[in-house]
Amino acid sequence: MAERQLFASFFRTLLDKNAVITVELKNDVKIKGKITYVDGNMNFNLVDIQDQETVQLANFKNCFIRGSSVRYVHLEKEDIDVELIQEACLKEFKEKQQ
Repeated sequence: MAERQLFASFFRTLLDKNAVITVELKNDVKIKGKITYVDGNMNFNLVDIQDQETVQLANFKNCFIRGSSVRYVHLEKEDIDVELIQEACLKEFKEKQQ
């Protein structure tokens, strides 16, 4: 559970950047768009959906994705703050050691 919160807080840092992410679902559908919301259950809201490969998504401009249906989240390289992730993981590790 704490791991999900760690990732959710990382994804929240992308909200201010208007970052474009690609969410791959368990049914192999990939949805690419700007992230506008994420919560502790890894539920996402994406707007300005791009690259609609499937007929089901052809008319959608935004969508809500339930966290339990997410397989992978793909990020742009420039949106990843490695130092922030390392610091958060180290902090989490130290808290578990106590």
